[in-house]
Amino acid sequence: MHSHDMKVETPLRCSELEDRSVYTGHEDRSQCSSCGVGPRDPWYPVADIMVIRHWTKKSVDVPGGGMWWWYCTDHFTQWNGRWWPNSDLAPAHLLPEIVHHCEQPAALGSTCGDPAGIAISGVWTCDRHAEAARVERRIRELMADPDELDS
Repeated sequence: MHSHDMKVETPLRCSELEDRSVYTGHEDRSQCSSCGVGPRDPWYPVADIMVIRHWTKKSVDVPGGGMWWWYCTDHFTQWNGRWWPNSDLAPAHLLPEIVHHCEQPAALGSTCGDPAGIAISGVWTCDRHAEAARVERRIRELMADPDELDS
């Protein structure tokens, strides 16, 4: 698979990435974004590195858009499937085809249960609750940065 074909928040083994960067002297190895990518930072076998495409506020819908993160075994275990805060804002064609049920609260301690394909802050969310969460997040951002109110 090529990196531009990856869906957001969908892990892929680095060894399966056809267009991965190859470094002289480390052809079968890669580094972990969390451990560091400097000359003195550790190298791991590519079969032990997981690559995940994340989405940020500044990501743009172009081939190669988004932010890729390389995880060693230890850091991948810590990732534990939690989406980055803005990955739910990725274009629909980059969202993974996942079928879950909305885990947002509903009446009398139950959950919504509608089909959900987006995880917001680690909680599977349907389209209706996702839009409410996006509005709430934007309000919090504006409240935290009064300069944005002028733009």
